Amino acid sequence: MKENEAQATLKEVVEKARTGEPRAEALLYRYLSQECYPRIERYLRNRGGLPDDARDLFQDAVIILLEAIKAEKFAFNTISLRSYGGQLCAYLMSVVKNLWRKELRWRGRGGGEEEEQEQGLGEAVLAMDFFSALVIDKFQALGEDCQVVLVLFFKEELSARVIAGQQGKKTQEVNQRLSKCVDSLLRGIGEYLGSDHQGQLMELMKEGMEGLEERCRTILELFYFERKSMTELAEQLGYANAHSVTEQKRRCMERLNYAVVNRLMNS
Repeated sequence: MKENEAQATLKEVVEKARTGEPRAEALLYRYLSQECYPRIERYLRNRGGLPDDARDLFQDAVIILLEAIKAEKFAFNTISLRSYGGQLCAYLMSVVKNLWRKELRWRGRGGGEEEEQEQGLGEAVLAMDFFSALVIDKFQALGEDCQVVLVLFFKEELSARVIAGQQGKKTQEVNQRLSKCVDSLLRGIGEYLGSDHQGQLMELMKEGMEGLEERCRTILELFYFERKSMTELAEQLGYANAHSVTEQKRRCMERLNYAVVNRLMNS
């Protein structure tokens, strides 16, 4: 099934679920289980959650999503960089993160006190919507050339060589353009975000780190989190000199930036 056909089908299922149609709710639940649950389970596992935690929070999040759909508090953003499926998964993830923070605080107190009031689910979703809108705004501010090359590379999954052939350019030119566009998008988002929303970008950075090879993860973690100098990194990791590890760090950061933009445009 082509992507536009899948999008139309998913939209139709959600609209029928809004009316309470049981078959539509069942189809939606099956879709969420297949497409969204694995990411939720991985997120909780990486933060100390057990399989039962993932299943329970997923069930709770689906109920909240269905209630939001029926109350017309959830609707697809037709101009989002995210697909309809991506928007559903992002909503569920936002709810799960909020529920997990509450659960951890409750466990930390031994469950002896009533859960204190914190940021509501509605506010969490608004924060997510704000972030999505910001990504769209900064994406559109890049200009058509950057928009085209980013969509072709990250959403259509075309290689730089194929894009170069389509545009009559050299592969090196496309790679250079991609790198500049990725940097511009992340810089634009980072410069705008205040302390209230930096956490969402940091979360994406952490998720992006998980997909890097071990050497890159080690270099970035030692440099940014343990504040090691380039000289110390070279000695600890066996590089010839500080210049060598600096060049490797640059390549690792480029890979991380690509991973983050890929999540922004496809998650």
